[in-house]
Amino acid sequence: LQQQGLTDQALAAFERAIEENPRATTAYISAGEIYYQKGDVNAAQGRFETAGEVDPSNFVAHYKNGLMLQLLNRPAEAVAAYLRSLVINPYDFNANLNIATAYLQLNDSRQAITYAEQAVKIDRKSAVARVNLGVVYAKVGRHKDAVAEYREAAQLAELSPPLLLNLAL
Repeated sequence: LQQQGLTDQALAAFERAIEENPRATTAYISAGEIYYQKGDVNAAQGRFETAGEVDPSNFVAHYKNGLMLQLLNRPAEAVAAYLRSLVINPYDFNANLNIATAYLQLNDSRQAITYAEQAVKIDRKSAVARVNLGVVYAKVGRHKDAVAEYREAAQLAELSPPLLLNLAL
């Protein structure tokens, strides 16, 4: 149903599957995806969180829960969810990038360094990861390193006003 674009019917089917089998991790994740597509971040977060409770070793459940929590401006909870996902897969680019950003939201730049650096190691050609690492370095006073990351980002992507502003600071 979902592949046919019948998202309301697909969501209803996933919710029925959850009622019939409260341990159906895939149904929770699929329902969460649809809720997110519909703009209901609260419902999506709840479904991803429950998926992680049902299957604690499910990377997607923990990562998506972290992402929804971050979108809901709950960065401390997002960090906890991302940490659970990174225990399962420490080499996931997005989880490392997003946890670094969540730590920045918490004004904890020192904790962000490890994850921002890991994101760059995973994808050296990501301008976003380079800018993120540059911001982290700037916040901890490593200004030369920050400028080096901003320069790398400038070579990887178009110069944007935020990147130019970071370079100027």
